[in-house]
Amino acid sequence: MECQKCRKVLAKKGSHFMCQGPCQGTFHRGCVKGLAADIKNGKNRIYCNNCEDEGSEDEDQGEELQDYSKILKDIQKKVGAIPRFKTQLDSITQCLIMLSDKYDSFIVEYKQSKEKIHKLEKAITNVNNKCVYLEKQNISFEQKIQE
Repeated sequence: MECQKCRKVLAKKGSHFMCQGPCQGTFHRGCVKGLAADIKNGKNRIYCNNCEDEGSEDEDQGEELQDYSKILKDIQKKVGAIPRFKTQLDSITQCLIMLSDKYDSFIVEYKQSKEKIHKLEKAITNVNNKCVYLEKQNISFEQKIQE
């Protein structure tokens, strides 16, 4: 039997590694990267480097699919909330239109009130001027009477 990586003969039984992945290959323990470190750390490794890489790609794809699924659910939830926001936005728009109309009417009333006040101030000034004139005439008539 020979090593799948280096193609040299496997001498002793038990001194080699048998992959339980799709390749089902047999390797020298030294030909499988990281095997010694995994054994030292107590990890039971069952795949060679090639099968492990393929498996991690499948796991990565599975994780990506789960991530996409979560993202899709999140998007669907947010898209589902759009009609509610549209209803609220329509309500806010109606309130703003009503407030704008009221504001416009207040502006018109304010201008009318300002004009009325200006006219009344003129009228008061005229009345005051007449009062002063009449007082002066009254004083003048009193002087003439006393003469």
